[in-house]
Amino acid sequence: MARFCLSVFLFMALVTSSFAQEVTGEGVGSTKEQAKKEALADLSQNISVEVKSVQTQLSELMGENFRQDASSMIQLESRLPLLGAESFVVEDVDYYSALARLSAQQAIPLYRTQLQEIDREIKQATQQLKQATQNPERENLLQILLEKLGNFKRHQTVLLVLGDTDLPKLEITETEIRSQLRKVQNEPDSLEQAAKILTRDMQDRRGIYVYPFRTGSSQEVTPFAAALRGRLQQQLSTVRQPDQANLWLYGSYLITDQGLELSAHLTRSNNQQIEQSRSLFLPKKVYQDLKAEPSQISFEEQLQNNPDLLRKRDFRVSIRSNKGHQDLMFEEGEIIEIYVKVNKPGYFYIVGHTLAGEEPFSYLLELQEEADPPRSFVQFVNADDVNRWMSLGEFEIYPPLGLEHLQVIASKEDLVQRLPEYRFDEGSEFYLVGKGPEDGLAKTRAAKRPKKKKPENYSAEAVLTYTSMSK
Repeated sequence: MARFCLSVFLFMALVTSSFAQEVTGEGVGSTKEQAKKEALADLSQNISVEVKSVQTQLSELMGENFRQDASSMIQLESRLPLLGAESFVVEDVDYYSALARLSAQQAIPLYRTQLQEIDREIKQATQQLKQATQNPERENLLQILLEKLGNFKRHQTVLLVLGDTDLPKLEITETEIRSQLRKVQNEPDSLEQAAKILTRDMQDRRGIYVYPFRTGSSQEVTPFAAALRGRLQQQLSTVRQPDQANLWLYGSYLITDQGLELSAHLTRSNNQQIEQSRSLFLPKKVYQDLKAEPSQISFEEQLQNNPDLLRKRDFRVSIRSNKGHQDLMFEEGEIIEIYVKVNKPGYFYIVGHTLAGEEPFSYLLELQEEADPPRSFVQFVNADDVNRWMSLGEFEIYPPLGLEHLQVIASKEDLVQRLPEYRFDEGSEFYLVGKGPEDGLAKTRAAKRPKKKKPENYSAEAVLTYTSMSK
């Protein structure tokens, strides 16, 4: 452990200068509130990119020493609390533009104050735990401690992004608390019972959107996660779309030899502050007929881990669906609408990687029906559409069902001459790239690199992942 701590310390010393002293987000809307909302959402997403870049750099630096201790310290978490964020809105002819900013100078004191308060609450709950003798009381206090620990870690993460590497520490660990919780908690014998335990004291809340739970950094919705989501929805008053919700319920699970460690978090949708959290252990016998492991974790890691493009803050591209940009699940027959946004004029194209059916494949998405290939694959974004979500159309979900990744490549320069090699397949009517997803990804990343880098060149990349399933 001493060696690990020294490695982390050296890493912090090496990369502190590269951390953001300020993170910004931009948005456009028909009203002031809509523009501000879009800018804050963009700010939150940009913070998550900063977090991921830190995690990637640490992984590359430490190699085999990069394990769960490090990944829990620098947690990739896109639902982070925003304290002290400023918003500036400007009125244009027929719309409003907004800038959201989180500056280190103003925000760090707020996060440190909040961490001190959380630390005080943790110490208080720890003292109460020592005096508790009944299992129900101990279980309630342990649940509170896990909630406070998670909240502490989220605030720590934002501090790190803002360049404050003198992070406050705690004397207790999540592993210790979970171990104690298992001793006093009754194990559920069905998914229905697990859902009731996880949503305890949440049934009276209204307007909740339930996200599928994830494991690790994978965005794939496993059969287990889909089944659990259905049981959770049965216990709650829910809405169909995330932007209709007052509250979001999301969670994660850790796969162990004996079963799954589940964690659920109910947060406010406007500022992502945690309202309630619950955890439980689910024995294998409860979900033995449902696959909980992601099926394509190796390809996901190749797709998501792209250090060269993680910190291009001068030029950004984003992609989302009508249900947001993470933890996405669609059912057969459902409509998915895809949106892309860039923060400066430029060009983009999209490569889809389909890991469904018996023969996975990669393909170029046609973005302009009136044009012929290769021009039909490339979309131009002019100054009027900068920071606006551009709809690429609605698509019906149909077989083959499974995991799908949409990889958007954007650049200042016209990308027509930098498309990956493709061929038209008459059977599927797709413009295929490579011999499969891994080859398609390699060809896409090779094609987008300009032969000679110039200071004025810039490019960006983003990925949207969703899982489709039968009803």
